[in-house]
Amino acid sequence: EDAARSRQLVADLQLDVQLLEAALLNSRRIGEACGVLMTTRGMSESQALKALAEEGVRSHRTVREVADEVLVRGSLPG
Repeated sequence: EDAARSRQLVADLQLDVQLLEAALLNSRRIGEACGVLMTTRGMSESQALKALAEEGVRSHRTVREVADEVLVRGSLPG
């Protein structure tokens, strides 16, 4: 019983680590895309984040997906 509980705890912790790593990567990519928009369009950080979010809503994509496109294209789609 203790061994099974320990194995489950390890599995749960591994999943937590994977989720945190994914969240960190998303945050970094979104931050990088905001930096691109801040540089190319003279936006503030909050304006850039809002632009990413609005494009996500408009195109039915996540902010991360829009951010990835900004990083490839160097600008917002459209």
